[in-house]
Amino acid sequence: MNYAFQNRYMLNASLRADGSSKFYGDQRWGFFPSIGVGWVISEEAFMKNQTTFNNLKVRASWGKIGNASVPSSLSVLRVAQDPYLTAIYGGVANTGASINSIVPPTTFWERGVGTDIGIEAAFMNNRLTIDADYYNKKTELAIFDIPILASVGTNSSKIIGNQADLQNRGVELSINWKDNISKDLSFSIGGNISYNDNKVLSVTTGDNPIYGGGAASTGGSFSTRTIAGQPIGQFFGYIVDGIFQNSAEVASSAQPNASPVISNTETSAVLKANLMEKLTDLTERRSVIRIQNTHTVLTPAGTTNNLI
Repeated sequence: MNYAFQNRYMLNASLRADGSSKFYGDQRWGFFPSIGVGWVISEEAFMKNQTTFNNLKVRASWGKIGNASVPSSLSVLRVAQDPYLTAIYGGVANTGASINSIVPPTTFWERGVGTDIGIEAAFMNNRLTIDADYYNKKTELAIFDIPILASVGTNSSKIIGNQADLQNRGVELSINWKDNISKDLSFSIGGNISYNDNKVLSVTTGDNPIYGGGAASTGGSFSTRTIAGQPIGQFFGYIVDGIFQNSAEVASSAQPNASPVISNTETSAVLKANLMEKLTDLTERRSVIRIQNTHTVLTPAGTTNNLI
């Protein structure tokens, strides 16, 4: 439902009912409402004589969304009949079987509950625009894998289910300028900045961390953990003194088999400008200018054991 009154007051609301066969029993259906309101202050009578704002609007919204991105048939107990399970009795090959999965507890819809408050403003004949937002999103009953003991006998040593409640909140600010150099040439330039705070509110394991990572970069050791009160998947490991920069540092260390790093340069654009030249009434040529912030990423040369 969408409603607007005198182009000043706006309301939109919706209610979704989603069903998924990936869940079972009474948990197949999820209901997700949302509502948003807006107030165009610049359309009010007391703003008619002001010349600062071409547009001034405040808005707020609240809503729920659902996530059903989980493997199908979670409730099915899987049995493997691989060749290595074959046994021979009396000269006859008999196929064996092994249960290699665990049926997780009842799995519910993962729900995202979000609140957003923002302001939009335009100045100087709409050439300068500013958007600012504050958001607070809580993920309830987040679905992901957690490791379990390998001695349980599963293929993956993991079990999937609703494992944690998470929170992301922060602010975003966007500023843009657009103008015409001539009737055939225009440009726009803009930038944005954001801040996000991520925190785990609760986990089903209580005070026990959920460990993850463990790829080749850490020699197979777990490199992240998820624990209540901290960011999800925070890096967790030894405190190091630095990174080997050359062979001389390696030779004088207690790790003579380590390798220094090589430098790979990566860039990320932080500012973009558009130049548009009108060639004819129907065609135009666009040029993009990027101002980039360059940073260096250090990569091990040969081996990953490169910490001092």
